Amino acid sequence: MHHPGSLPVVDWLPAAVVAFGAVVALGSAQGGYFPTSWGPAVFGASAILILWLAVGARTDAGWRDVALVVSLALFAAWIGLSTLWSAAPALSILEFQRILVVLLGTSAVLVLSERGAETYLAFAIMAGVTVVAAYALATRMAPGQLADFDPSDGYRLSAPIGYWNGLGTFTAMGLVLAIGVAVGASSRLQRIVASIALVVLAPTLYFTYSRGAAAALVCGIAVMFAVTPRRIATLGSLLLLAVAPIIAVVAAARMNGLTNATTSFAEAASDGHTMMVVLALLAVLAGGVSCLIMAAETRITVSDPTRRWLGTGAVVTLVILILMATVAAGGPSRMAHRALRGFNTLPSSSESNLNDHLLTLSGSGRVDLWRVALSAYRGHPVLGIGAGAFERYWLRDPRAMFKARDAHSVYLETLTELGPVGLAILLSAVAVILSSGIAARRNPIVPGALAAFVVYAAHAAVEWDWELTGVTLTAFLAGSTCVVARRRSTTAPLGRSARLCLGAAVAGVALIAGVGYVGNEALSQGQQALDRGKPALAVSNARLARRWAPWSPYPPTVLGEGLLQLGDTKGAAAAFDDALAIDRGYWRAWLGLAVASSGPARKHALEQASRNYVNSQEIYETVLLLRKQGD
Repeated sequence: MHHPGSLPVVDWLPAAVVAFGAVVALGSAQGGYFPTSWGPAVFGASAILILWLAVGARTDAGWRDVALVVSLALFAAWIGLSTLWSAAPALSILEFQRILVVLLGTSAVLVLSERGAETYLAFAIMAGVTVVAAYALATRMAPGQLADFDPSDGYRLSAPIGYWNGLGTFTAMGLVLAIGVAVGASSRLQRIVASIALVVLAPTLYFTYSRGAAAALVCGIAVMFAVTPRRIATLGSLLLLAVAPIIAVVAAARMNGLTNATTSFAEAASDGHTMMVVLALLAVLAGGVSCLIMAAETRITVSDPTRRWLGTGAVVTLVILILMATVAAGGPSRMAHRALRGFNTLPSSSESNLNDHLLTLSGSGRVDLWRVALSAYRGHPVLGIGAGAFERYWLRDPRAMFKARDAHSVYLETLTELGPVGLAILLSAVAVILSSGIAARRNPIVPGALAAFVVYAAHAAVEWDWELTGVTLTAFLAGSTCVVARRRSTTAPLGRSARLCLGAAVAGVALIAGVGYVGNEALSQGQQALDRGKPALAVSNARLARRWAPWSPYPPTVLGEGLLQLGDTKGAAAAFDDALAIDRGYWRAWLGLAVASSGPARKHALEQASRNYVNSQEIYETVLLLRKQGD
């Protein structure tokens, strides 16, 4: 068995480079949310897998590696099959394209990894998260230079992921990974870098004001302490390592220009420059603390009785603090009542100081989303409504007062869209990672890696993190670290027949991704052309997208909207009819047909549009405009 630090570079560098590159690339591409990022990601992973197969396909992967990849492959297959019964087949196909990124990305890192590479892999993932977080933090420290300065638009840090709660989850995973590396790595350099990374990651998480990500971080840290056999050493190190990031968060919270939605550019810039200096000094402090911890570890030994007393004291202290907080809040019953009441209310729109947001309990409409998801599942309890189809059911609900595409819970949404079978397959992949982490918990780097996956798994229960493919892949790469750490077999090559079969499968997946990429890219260019007021360019791109994605109603809809802007109402109506022939539940195509029609045809189209999107402001405004034009 390889000892930490003794693994040859060739056995860990490829996996580390691929993991780092995937985290940075997808994280920077708006979290991998949009379909245009999926094709390049699948191409890259496919090329790596085919090259690995071509050069001999040697691996020490065990049954846990196979179980994880098979679970993800079965999940992808079930998503693909759901197009046969889906309420929105085009959305199901997009979901299939999305899961291919996670499947191929995870597979590529697993095949490149060797037993003993888990520390390097965890460090690479942490470094990738930190790079993305550093950019995000820089947009707040240097307003107007890396991103538009617009505090009135929420002022919650979201770039480059594109969603503050997604960035919060992403950063929280990086935080527990950094703690794990800072405590468990054998390399002094890795531990120092991880300690400094905490100074970047903590304020980045804070500026997202993501309460769910903060709660998931607590869950991750709790799991880290629960599984590690080095609890006292971990606790002692964490108490020291937490000093610099806590100071960073406190300093951030006290700067009005960085936390207030009514701040001026001058105040934001001034406080941002001050914060830069503070973070630079704290980075030096964090590096020094790391060196101090490593020096203390070689000089301080704790006997077993002392360790037990310290552990007991820590548990007792924690219990006392929880009891004191419970009493101060009026008891458990009152706490539960307040929490439920607060979660059922919508957030206040008058918050100017975003520090106040962290103290609210609002679920931001999640209860309604979950209610609709459960209702949809009750109507389709065996197979579900089809991958990605939740949006259709939500928009048709009369009580849906805001637009949403997802049920804000990967588990409930999977049950609703893919039925019990789909949920069971997803949970099997989660179980492989959790069981691997627990089995390999004595490996110093595993508790942090497992905690990172738990952060994602916990937060995804109340958020749509799954749709942010870069965030999801980061979580599965962290989970793969646990699987690699549990390997016990010797390195051996795959047989020729297995290599040929796997190569054909990977090539087929790459072909599917290629076709999807061309269609998705053309559609994206067409939509952007529409938004820029270039209808002729939009029409050209929509026609290209139509050829490459004949299963989708979106290209003909964009084509119709472009033709409308060019004044070709007859051609537009034909395009909208084409879209509705593919999917009669697409409200936007019905609305376009209403604009391109007149008389009873217009009335029918508006009725269908309103039935498929009950509370649409866009439909309401279009109706008013058409009435005005009719007058």
